[in-house]
Amino acid sequence: MNIGTLIKQKRREHGVSQNELAERSGMSRSTIINFEAGKRSPRVDDLQNIALALGEDELYFFTLNPPLPPTAAGEPTGQKSPSE
Repeated sequence: MNIGTLIKQKRREHGVSQNELAERSGMSRSTIINFEAGKRSPRVDDLQNIALALGEDELYFFTLNPPLPPTAAGEPTGQKSPSE
């Protein structure tokens, strides 16, 4: 999972729009859109501000193993297993 996907998943989990997240974190909506789409990489302070804007610990996005979204767990990856 890339950081943009994690930002989007966490934003949706909190029921926050891109516009609202932008306002809360002091960024533009286009910046949030670009982060979520993987077109731009957030800086450390961007990730801290986004986490705090979502009510999470400022280090949320820096954990080594963030939880997978519930819908992604168990879904096929499209890769063949070694036994195939």
